[in-house]
Amino acid sequence: MAAPILGVALAVELLHEPTEAFYTSAGPVDQGFEPWVMDTSRGRLRAARASDALLMVALAAPVADAIFAARPGASRSRDTYRLLTGDALAFATQAALVTVTKSALRRARPYNHRCDGTVDVEDCGSRSRYRGFVSGHTAAAFTGASLVCAHQRLRGRSALGTLECVASLALASVVGALRIAAEKHYFADVVGGAVVGFLSGFVMPVVVYPRALPPVERPVAEGDGPRAF
Repeated sequence: MAAPILGVALAVELLHEPTEAFYTSAGPVDQGFEPWVMDTSRGRLRAARASDALLMVALAAPVADAIFAARPGASRSRDTYRLLTGDALAFATQAALVTVTKSALRRARPYNHRCDGTVDVEDCGSRSRYRGFVSGHTAAAFTGASLVCAHQRLRGRSALGTLECVASLALASVVGALRIAAEKHYFADVVGGAVVGFLSGFVMPVVVYPRALPPVERPVAEGDGPRAF
């Protein structure tokens, strides 16, 4: 199910390239976050690279949790398969929502105001210049964090699991803040990305999959009852 959803996202991304923006200015809330923007090109580049690196950690977190955090008394392989299947569907849904929203709304990124020819801005020639809303980095990071939290609800809560959930959400928030600092997104773009990530990474898996993963039953020798693994 994840494959066709992801295919739609890739098709929209590759076939539709906005050549102008529908929205080019910051709203009043976005303007309040202007001090977050790095005041040098080197600072913005560092913030962008840091957000890329932390995003990789956020994406790896639910995968590592699904593989290594086995539920006592249950089949590790069965639990891992079901969780990873749900994770793939969540990430595919998030990618589709982000891509379609970016292409439909066509909001210029914050650096667009410097693309008047007086300043050499490398990103001005990027095909994503008019794809500011929502923040894809933030959406992906919050999808990963929300999946870590959803795993605890699906598999059973624990003190370590709660800590992983909180840490993942904090990491995703840092990714969003860095996207603002890098002048890649407005505050509203980041908030929109966080909402998409939460809906894709927590709400959907909890709705699509059972609230708790049942033990896997395997038949044993005749005369014995089934055992849970």
